[in-house]
Amino acid sequence: MTSKLDQLSAMTVVVADTGDLEAVRRLAPQDCTTNPSLVLKAMQSPAMQDKFTQTVARMKGQSNAVAAIVQDLTVGLGAELAAIVPGRVSTEVDARLSFDKDASIAKARALIDAYAKLLRGPQAAISLKFKLVSRRCSTSSRIAAANSFCSVLRD
Repeated sequence: MTSKLDQLSAMTVVVADTGDLEAVRRLAPQDCTTNPSLVLKAMQSPAMQDKFTQTVARMKGQSNAVAAIVQDLTVGLGAELAAIVPGRVSTEVDARLSFDKDASIAKARALIDAYAKLLRGPQAAISLKFKLVSRRCSTSSRIAAANSFCSVLRD
């Protein structure tokens, strides 16, 4: 008898909405997504304690340290997920930027830069798998930002 996951996989693309690396390895989804609550949950797991502690220690003296730590942990988790799944890993842009087109674009660029910096060298090809998304793209500002950003990427 096939599992419900197997049945679902036969009809659609399975996307994991989790930061649980072991679950992603076990369930083998096509794509993954990250968002702040998933990153927080992942960092609370015993497997991620060392990464969390090292990141906080390395970045605690920076200006805007909390934002830098969150971005670093998010990009690090996204890169780990990308090494597991064959498809894309989406990274959510902060929902507080929903009504600010320019800030949404700036944040997306900052995430791309952070992924590019992390994935230099032999892993650079993995960066092509990343798709930056905003789950709250229904505001006119977010739609305008997405359109502007896509036109920049095409150039």
